[in-house]
Amino acid sequence: MSDTTDKPKAFALPRVIPAIETAMVRVTSAHERPNPRIRAIVEPILAAHNVLWADVAGPTRTAALVRARRDVYVALRKAGYSLPLIGSWCNRDHSTIRHHVVKAAAEAATTAKDTE
Repeated sequence: MSDTTDKPKAFALPRVIPAIETAMVRVTSAHERPNPRIRAIVEPILAAHNVLWADVAGPTRTAALVRARRDVYVALRKAGYSLPLIGSWCNRDHSTIRHHVVKAAAEAATTAKDTE
C-alpha cells in the first residue's frame, strides 16, 4: 500500500476567486432580474421585439437581437443611466453601448433628413 503523504502536494492558488464569484452573481442576477424601474423601461421594448431579457444579455448576434439590444441601450441611456451601468446589466462593455447609442442617433438623423 502506498502512503499518500509521500506524494508532493498540488500547488494551491490563493483564494481570490470569491470577489470574482460575487461580481459574477451580481451581474448574472442583474441581467436575469432587472429592478422594477429598469423593467418598466425595457419591458415594452422586449415585447415589441418579441425577445426576453436573457436574449438581450446573451451572446447571440442575430440582426433581430442586435436591433432589440440597440433599442434597449438607447432607452436606458435616455433615461439617464450611465454607459458602464447599462453595460453591466446587459453583459456588454460600455464602449459597445456607446457604439450602439451613437449609431442609433446617426440612423435617426439620416431618417429625419430623408423625410424632409
